Amino acid sequence: MISRLSILVLFVFWLISMAWLAWHDVWPAWTAVDAPRYDGGDWLTEETMQTQLRIVDPFKRRVGTVWTKYSENKARISRSDTVWIDGLGPVPTLRIEIDSDFTKEGHLDEIRMDLFGAGEKFSLLGERYSGHLAFKMDLGTRTQYFKVDAGAVGTVDSMFRPFATLPRLEVGQSWRTHVFNPVAALTGVGSKLIPLLVKVTGWEAIETDEGEVKCFVIEAGKARAWVKTNGVVVRQEVKLPIIGTLNIEAEPYNAKRLERIRMVDLPSGEEE
Repeated sequence: MISRLSILVLFVFWLISMAWLAWHDVWPAWTAVDAPRYDGGDWLTEETMQTQLRIVDPFKRRVGTVWTKYSENKARISRSDTVWIDGLGPVPTLRIEIDSDFTKEGHLDEIRMDLFGAGEKFSLLGERYSGHLAFKMDLGTRTQYFKVDAGAVGTVDSMFRPFATLPRLEVGQSWRTHVFNPVAALTGVGSKLIPLLVKVTGWEAIETDEGEVKCFVIEAGKARAWVKTNGVVVRQEVKLPIIGTLNIEAEPYNAKRLERIRMVDLPSGEEE
Protein backbone atom coordinates (compact mmCIF):
# COMPACT_ATOMS: atom_id res chain seq x y z
CA MET A 1 0.00 0.00 0.00
CA ILE A 2 1.41 3.38 -0.97
CA SER A 3 1.82 5.82 1.95
CA ARG A 4 -0.09 9.08 2.25
CA LEU A 5 3.17 10.93 1.56
CA SER A 6 3.50 9.01 -1.70
CA ILE A 7 -0.07 9.97 -2.58
CA LEU A 8 0.75 13.63 -1.99
CA VAL A 9 3.90 13.30 -4.13
CA LEU A 10 1.81 11.72 -6.88
CA PHE A 11 -0.71 14.55 -6.84
CA VAL A 12 2.03 17.20 -6.68
CA PHE A 13 3.50 15.57 -9.79
CA TRP A 14 0.03 15.71 -11.33
CA LEU A 15 -0.27 19.41 -10.44
CA ILE A 16 3.10 20.22 -12.00
CA SER A 17 2.10 18.25 -15.07
CA MET A 18 -1.14 20.19 -15.33
CA ALA A 19 0.87 23.42 -15.37
CA TRP A 20 1.94 22.84 -18.97
CA LEU A 21 -1.73 22.73 -19.87
CA ALA A 22 -2.61 25.94 -18.06
CA TRP A 23 0.43 27.87 -19.39
CA HIS A 24 -0.16 31.09 -17.47
CA ASP A 25 0.59 33.31 -20.46
CA VAL A 26 -2.41 31.88 -22.31
CA TRP A 27 -5.65 32.77 -20.58
CA PRO A 28 -8.93 32.33 -22.42
CA ALA A 29 -9.45 35.27 -24.76
CA TRP A 30 -12.73 37.11 -25.23
CA THR A 31 -12.74 36.02 -28.88
CA ALA A 32 -12.97 32.33 -27.94
CA VAL A 33 -16.15 30.52 -28.96
CA ASP A 34 -17.89 27.39 -27.74
CA ALA A 35 -15.94 24.15 -27.72
CA PRO A 36 -16.83 21.46 -30.27
CA ARG A 37 -20.10 19.97 -29.05
CA TYR A 38 -20.94 16.31 -28.67
CA ASP A 39 -24.46 16.81 -29.99
CA GLY A 40 -24.78 13.74 -32.17
CA GLY A 41 -25.11 13.89 -35.92
CA ASP A 42 -22.92 12.72 -38.76
CA TRP A 43 -19.65 12.72 -36.77
CA LEU A 44 -20.84 9.65 -34.83
CA THR A 45 -19.61 6.92 -37.17
CA GLU A 46 -18.14 3.46 -36.80
CA GLU A 47 -14.65 5.02 -36.70
CA THR A 48 -15.43 7.64 -34.05
CA MET A 49 -17.59 5.51 -31.74
CA GLN A 50 -14.59 3.50 -30.49
CA THR A 51 -11.01 4.80 -30.42
CA GLN A 52 -7.76 3.66 -28.84
CA LEU A 53 -4.43 5.43 -28.42
CA ARG A 54 -1.05 4.20 -27.23
CA ILE A 55 1.08 6.40 -24.96
CA VAL A 56 4.81 6.39 -25.75
CA ASP A 57 7.57 7.96 -23.61
CA PRO A 58 10.64 9.88 -24.87
CA PHE A 59 12.54 6.57 -25.15
CA LYS A 60 9.89 5.15 -27.52
CA ARG A 61 8.62 2.78 -24.83
CA ARG A 62 4.91 2.12 -24.51
CA VAL A 63 3.79 3.36 -21.08
CA GLY A 64 0.03 3.41 -21.41
CA THR A 65 -3.16 3.11 -23.43
CA VAL A 66 -6.37 5.13 -23.65
CA TRP A 67 -9.71 3.68 -24.75
CA THR A 68 -12.76 5.83 -25.55
CA LYS A 69 -16.24 4.64 -26.41
CA TYR A 70 -19.36 6.70 -27.23
CA SER A 71 -23.01 5.70 -26.96
CA GLU A 72 -26.16 7.62 -27.85
CA ASN A 73 -29.84 7.54 -26.91
CA LYS A 74 -32.75 9.95 -27.24
CA ALA A 75 -31.77 11.93 -24.15
CA ARG A 76 -27.98 12.22 -24.33
CA ILE A 77 -24.58 11.15 -25.59
CA SER A 78 -22.31 9.29 -23.18
CA ARG A 79 -18.55 8.84 -23.31
CA SER A 80 -16.53 6.25 -21.40
CA ASP A 81 -12.74 6.63 -21.09
CA THR A 82 -10.24 4.20 -19.59
CA VAL A 83 -6.67 5.42 -19.14
CA TRP A 84 -4.00 2.82 -18.29
CA ILE A 85 -0.54 4.01 -17.17
CA ASP A 86 2.25 1.48 -16.51
CA GLY A 87 6.01 2.13 -16.41
CA LEU A 88 5.96 5.93 -16.62
CA GLY A 89 8.89 7.07 -14.45
CA PRO A 90 7.92 7.72 -10.80
CA VAL A 91 4.20 7.30 -11.50
CA PRO A 92 2.79 4.02 -10.13
CA THR A 93 0.59 1.77 -12.24
CA LEU A 94 -2.70 3.65 -12.58
CA ARG A 95 -6.10 3.17 -14.11
CA ILE A 96 -8.37 6.17 -14.55
CA GLU A 97 -12.04 5.63 -15.39
CA ILE A 98 -13.96 8.66 -16.69
CA ASP A 99 -17.66 8.62 -17.57
CA SER A 100 -19.07 11.78 -19.18
CA ASP A 101 -22.68 12.49 -20.16
CA PHE A 102 -23.59 15.26 -22.60
CA THR A 103 -27.00 16.78 -23.30
CA LYS A 104 -28.50 16.45 -26.78
CA GLU A 105 -27.30 20.03 -27.33
CA GLY A 106 -23.74 18.81 -26.70
CA HIS A 107 -23.08 20.36 -23.28
CA LEU A 108 -21.31 18.47 -20.49
CA ASP A 109 -24.05 17.47 -18.04
CA GLU A 110 -22.40 14.97 -15.68
CA ILE A 111 -18.93 13.53 -15.18
CA ARG A 112 -17.43 10.95 -12.85
CA MET A 113 -13.72 10.22 -12.54
CA ASP A 114 -12.23 7.38 -10.45
CA LEU A 115 -8.51 6.77 -9.93
CA PHE A 116 -7.19 3.30 -9.06
CA GLY A 117 -3.64 2.48 -8.02
CA ALA A 118 -2.83 5.49 -5.85
CA GLY A 119 -3.47 3.62 -2.59
CA GLU A 120 -6.19 6.01 -1.48
CA LYS A 121 -9.70 6.47 -2.80
CA PHE A 122 -9.97 9.28 -5.33
CA SER A 123 -13.17 10.21 -7.13
CA LEU A 124 -14.55 13.32 -8.77
CA LEU A 125 -18.25 13.84 -9.48
CA GLY A 126 -19.57 16.85 -11.40
CA GLU A 127 -23.19 17.72 -12.25
CA ARG A 128 -24.71 20.63 -14.17
CA TYR A 129 -26.95 22.75 -11.93
CA SER A 130 -28.33 26.25 -12.41
CA GLY A 131 -25.72 27.41 -14.92
CA HIS A 132 -22.80 25.82 -13.06
CA LEU A 133 -21.02 22.51 -12.81
CA ALA A 134 -21.06 21.52 -9.15
CA PHE A 135 -18.20 19.18 -8.18
CA LYS A 136 -17.66 16.80 -5.30
CA MET A 137 -14.16 15.40 -4.83
CA ASP A 138 -13.35 12.54 -2.46
CA LEU A 139 -9.75 11.82 -1.48
CA GLY A 140 -9.46 9.18 1.21
CA THR A 141 -11.75 10.29 4.02
CA ARG A 142 -11.79 13.93 2.90
CA THR A 143 -14.47 15.54 0.74
CA GLN A 144 -14.28 18.85 -1.13
CA TYR A 145 -17.09 20.75 -2.88
CA PHE A 146 -16.71 23.49 -5.50
CA LYS A 147 -18.37 24.80 -8.65
CA VAL A 148 -17.48 26.56 -11.90
CA ASP A 149 -19.37 28.31 -14.68
CA ALA A 150 -20.78 25.54 -16.89
CA GLY A 151 -20.34 27.69 -20.00
CA ALA A 152 -16.56 27.67 -19.55
CA VAL A 153 -16.16 23.90 -19.33
CA GLY A 154 -15.95 21.82 -22.49
CA THR A 155 -14.79 18.51 -21.05
CA VAL A 156 -12.68 17.36 -18.10
CA ASP A 157 -9.95 15.03 -19.29
CA SER A 158 -6.76 13.31 -18.21
CA MET A 159 -3.37 14.95 -18.74
CA PHE A 160 -2.32 11.67 -20.38
CA ARG A 161 -4.87 12.29 -23.17
CA PRO A 162 -5.93 15.94 -23.18
CA PHE A 163 -8.12 15.72 -26.32
CA ALA A 164 -10.87 13.28 -27.25
CA THR A 165 -12.85 13.38 -30.51
CA LEU A 166 -13.22 16.96 -31.79
CA PRO A 167 -15.96 17.18 -34.44
CA ARG A 168 -16.66 20.04 -36.87
CA LEU A 169 -13.38 21.94 -36.55
CA GLU A 170 -12.41 25.03 -38.53
CA VAL A 171 -9.02 26.73 -38.86
CA GLY A 172 -8.95 29.80 -36.63
CA GLN A 173 -11.48 28.36 -34.20
CA SER A 174 -10.70 28.70 -30.49
CA TRP A 175 -12.58 27.88 -27.32
CA ARG A 176 -12.39 27.94 -23.56
CA THR A 177 -12.27 24.84 -21.44
CA HIS A 178 -10.93 23.83 -18.02
CA VAL A 179 -8.48 21.27 -16.68
CA PHE A 180 -9.05 19.77 -13.25
CA ASN A 181 -6.41 20.63 -10.63
CA PRO A 182 -6.72 18.11 -7.74
CA VAL A 183 -3.96 19.63 -5.58
CA ALA A 184 -5.81 22.95 -5.34
CA ALA A 185 -8.73 21.05 -3.85
CA LEU A 186 -6.38 19.35 -1.39
CA THR A 187 -4.49 22.46 -0.31
CA GLY A 188 -7.10 25.17 -0.84
CA VAL A 189 -4.54 27.17 -2.88
CA GLY A 190 -5.26 28.06 -6.49
CA SER A 191 -8.07 27.22 -8.89
CA LYS A 192 -9.54 23.73 -8.82
CA LEU A 193 -10.28 23.95 -12.52
CA ILE A 194 -7.64 25.77 -14.58
CA PRO A 195 -8.87 27.80 -17.59
CA LEU A 196 -7.36 26.82 -20.92
CA LEU A 197 -7.43 28.33 -24.39
CA VAL A 198 -7.46 25.83 -27.27
CA LYS A 199 -6.78 26.95 -30.86
CA VAL A 200 -7.10 25.35 -34.29
CA THR A 201 -3.96 26.78 -35.90
CA GLY A 202 -3.89 25.19 -39.37
CA TRP A 203 -3.43 22.04 -41.44
CA GLU A 204 -0.60 19.49 -41.57
CA ALA A 205 -0.12 16.16 -43.33
CA ILE A 206 1.34 13.54 -40.99
CA GLU A 207 2.26 9.87 -41.23
CA THR A 208 0.04 7.52 -39.23
CA ASP A 209 -0.50 3.76 -39.01
CA GLU A 210 -2.96 4.12 -41.91
CA GLY A 211 -0.61 6.21 -44.07
CA GLU A 212 -0.37 9.95 -44.68
CA VAL A 213 -3.36 11.90 -43.35
CA LYS A 214 -4.14 15.61 -43.65
CA CYS A 215 -5.12 16.89 -40.19
CA PHE A 216 -6.19 19.97 -38.33
CA VAL A 217 -3.49 21.13 -35.91
CA ILE A 218 -4.66 21.92 -32.36
CA GLU A 219 -2.50 23.85 -29.89
CA ALA A 220 -3.03 24.48 -26.19
CA GLY A 221 0.01 25.64 -24.26
CA LYS A 222 2.53 22.81 -24.34
CA ALA A 223 0.13 20.31 -25.86
CA ARG A 224 -0.52 19.70 -29.56
CA ALA A 225 -2.89 17.41 -31.42
CA TRP A 226 -3.54 16.36 -35.01
CA VAL A 227 -7.21 15.73 -35.84
CA LYS A 228 -8.79 14.16 -38.94
CA THR A 229 -11.69 15.94 -40.62
CA ASN A 230 -14.14 13.49 -38.98
CA GLY A 231 -12.93 14.55 -35.51
CA VAL A 232 -10.72 11.54 -34.71
CA VAL A 233 -7.54 12.62 -32.91
CA VAL A 234 -4.79 10.53 -34.51
CA ARG A 235 -1.82 11.98 -32.64
CA GLN A 236 -1.15 14.13 -29.60
CA GLU A 237 1.98 15.21 -27.80
CA VAL A 238 2.35 16.68 -24.33
CA LYS A 239 5.46 18.05 -22.66
CA LEU A 240 5.68 17.10 -18.98
CA PRO A 241 8.31 18.16 -16.45
CA ILE A 242 10.66 15.36 -15.36
CA ILE A 243 9.08 12.90 -17.82
CA GLY A 244 9.61 14.82 -21.07
CA THR A 245 7.42 14.58 -24.17
CA LEU A 246 4.75 11.89 -24.39
CA ASN A 247 3.41 10.91 -27.79
CA ILE A 248 -0.16 9.61 -27.90
CA GLU A 249 -0.98 7.82 -31.14
CA ALA A 250 -4.11 6.20 -32.59
CA GLU A 251 -4.14 2.43 -33.05
CA PRO A 252 -6.77 -0.29 -33.65
CA TYR A 253 -9.35 -0.74 -30.89
CA ASN A 254 -8.69 -3.85 -28.77
CA ALA A 255 -11.79 -4.62 -26.69
CA LYS A 256 -10.30 -7.80 -25.19
CA ARG A 257 -7.26 -5.96 -23.84
CA LEU A 258 -9.53 -3.29 -22.36
CA GLU A 259 -11.53 -6.00 -20.60
CA ARG A 260 -8.33 -7.48 -19.12
CA ILE A 261 -7.15 -4.04 -17.96
CA ARG A 262 -10.44 -3.40 -16.18
CA MET A 263 -10.04 -6.71 -14.34
CA VAL A 264 -6.63 -5.73 -12.87
CA ASP A 265 -6.98 -5.25 -9.12
CA LEU A 266 -5.32 -1.97 -8.20
CA PRO A 267 -5.42 -0.50 -4.67
CA SER A 268 -8.10 2.17 -4.29
CA GLY A 269 -7.96 2.61 -0.54
CA GLU A 270 -11.61 1.66 -0.15
CA GLU A 271 -12.53 -0.66 2.67
CA GLU A 272 -13.74 -4.12 1.70
